[in-house]
Amino acid sequence: MPPRQIALVRLPRLAVHYRFDNVDDAERHAFMKRFDLTIQRGGG
Repeated sequence: MPPRQIALVRLPRLAVHYRFDNVDDAERHAFMKRFDLTIQRGGG
């Protein structure tokens, strides 16, 4: 994906696809909810 630019800062981005094998919807949803919270933390 093209980099995101904020003022003079250019941030690289990746297109990511997830594949879950032998995982039910509830487990998949719980994992993605926790994963999203973890990677969306701002700062250090």
